[in-house]
Amino acid sequence: MNLTKYTLQFSEKTAVERLREAEKNTERHPTQAQIKAENYKKGKLNLDGMKISIENPRGSVRKGTDPDGKKWSIKMKTAYGYINGIKGADGDNIDIMLSKDPSKGKVFIVDQIKPGTQKFDEHKIMYGFENKADAVKAYKSNYQRGWKGMGGVTGVTKEQFKNWLKQSPKKIKPFELYKNK
Repeated sequence: MNLTKYTLQFSEKTAVERLREAEKNTERHPTQAQIKAENYKKGKLNLDGMKISIENPRGSVRKGTDPDGKKWSIKMKTAYGYINGIKGADGDNIDIMLSKDPSKGKVFIVDQIKPGTQKFDEHKIMYGFENKADAVKAYKSNYQRGWKGMGGVTGVTKEQFKNWLKQSPKKIKPFELYKNK
């Protein structure tokens, strides 16, 4: 038996441990100015070769102001952040919500729409969910009751998802319109 290989195998952190560590390293109460400037401490983790920044740990409160000037807040049921280096339709890094154990399950891509218009807004990646129903439930749990922004939801394997990310560094149209996912 190779003792070095055995030691490495059991000393490496699991995806769950890396996620919890990243969540602990994220500022839970940034000011609105820090959020706008994006200069508060965000936990980082490498997951399946992707570099992810955590903006809102599970259990933290996410706040903002809608286009009509109405303030909102929601307690996050999943870890929420972004994949570094892949831009979404809004010009920011593409958003990702992680299951409690992101090493398991599949990936579900939500084609979020602008409520009231049915026009594509941006993608929300639901990573590590067992099935579409669980991914949809988790997505909706991170928004106010009655949120009307969920468009189509497509499930893919993690390998298909990583191939889609490699196609281009910016994702600007609904997932179903990309060829060779």
